[in-house]
Amino acid sequence: MNQDSAVATASTIVPLSHMGWLQVSGPDAVKFLQGQVTCDVAKLQPLTIRHGAHCTAKGRAVANFDLIKLDNETLLITLPLDTLPLLEKSLGKYIVFSKASLSRPQWLGSGYLNCAPDLSAAAGLAPQQAARLDNGDLLLCRADGAMELWSDAVDGSAGDSPAPWQLRDIDSGKGWITAATSEIFIPQELNLQTAAIDGISFTKGCYTGQEIVARLHYKGKVKRYLQRFSCVSESAINPGDDLYNGSSSQSAGCVVNAVNMDGSWHLLAVATEAAVASEGVHLDQDGKIALQAAALPYSVNE
Repeated sequence: MNQDSAVATASTIVPLSHMGWLQVSGPDAVKFLQGQVTCDVAKLQPLTIRHGAHCTAKGRAVANFDLIKLDNETLLITLPLDTLPLLEKSLGKYIVFSKASLSRPQWLGSGYLNCAPDLSAAAGLAPQQAARLDNGDLLLCRADGAMELWSDAVDGSAGDSPAPWQLRDIDSGKGWITAATSEIFIPQELNLQTAAIDGISFTKGCYTGQEIVARLHYKGKVKRYLQRFSCVSESAINPGDDLYNGSSSQSAGCVVNAVNMDGSWHLLAVATEAAVASEGVHLDQDGKIALQAAALPYSVNE
């Protein structure tokens, strides 16, 4: 089996039905988030995207997200649907002290893979309806008729599954915390410190969990990190599933995300490099479902 999965090279419209939206609004919106998340919200320019995470006081990530700054008083967070209420609840404990509020905008998300540079203009989108990602793909945020708008405006095929976008994230080494893995990982275990993900600022100052995250960066070493794998399995693979190494019955890692495309599973999992390099890792204690390691498109030791 080819270890390097292939995201469709043709222009493809993908419904982001697995993602949700949380809006932070008000005069203190930027200030509030600056004290709650790992990325530097103050340096975020309008209509740009930055990845980040919100942690517990012990440095465990409640959720990670893409953050879009619509204007100086409005920020839009997109993240997996099942972690949205977890993030909303956690942020809600602190926002009562700020001139800001949380809401769930009734927006739909669509992704455009391999999109043309002028797609936004071609589709007649207002600036705050779309944001271009670092790799050139486009993220569309719109309340009504999102898929129809794109299908009419561009030469792309629209499906009904988010799987191509999920595969895109897995191939790019971008993991997403789900409800099954909330408060399990520190941000560095998800590779948020890498230049490619750029989800942690070590110069911005204090935020919830910052002491733990910074201490690991300056004085410690990440023992396990996000890695990419593929396999063939008749059974479903889910976030939170354990990985095993050799004949040991103890967990050697944890699945973060997985998607099945054309009969093959592609996944991201947090594991130690030693476990992967020694006897390999597998999904069952019997060693029958072996994982094939696949390279990440970036260096973890940057």
